[in-house]
Amino acid sequence: MKKTLMLGAVLAVTSLAGCSIMPETISRDPEKGTVSTAGVGEAIYTYDKKGKVFVDYMNGKSTNQTDSVKQEIIYSGLSKGELKITYREYMNDYARASFFQDATYDYSPQASTMISFKGAQVEILDANNTQVKYKVLKGFSDEQLKPME
Repeated sequence: MKKTLMLGAVLAVTSLAGCSIMPETISRDPEKGTVSTAGVGEAIYTYDKKGKVFVDYMNGKSTNQTDSVKQEIIYSGLSKGELKITYREYMNDYARASFFQDATYDYSPQASTMISFKGAQVEILDANNTQVKYKVLKGFSDEQLKPME
């Protein structure tokens, strides 16, 4: 009986020696409340949840254990008093066609301008046709606060 348990333990250890599970991580850029700038084509706000990934080094394969999601609001410029942004969403590093959307907001340098998209709230402090100065007040409504355990 002892030999059978020992053999089972040895087999389990050797079969897992070339494998690992990379933990889930969450990042936000920039942090909420920070004054930041972005140029045309650059992200105003990004939420990135990288799911757990099982990596088998012996076979050179990796498998997603939980989905990865990346959401971003991109500055697309200012033209004729309209602030233009683009929203993109990725699932497991693939762009999702149905989750790509352009939006415009009225902008006046004399008045406060708020962008609100999918729960994210961004206060525009200054903008021109090449860059925007802003502060992220709130993240996307479906963001997780921390990685699941």
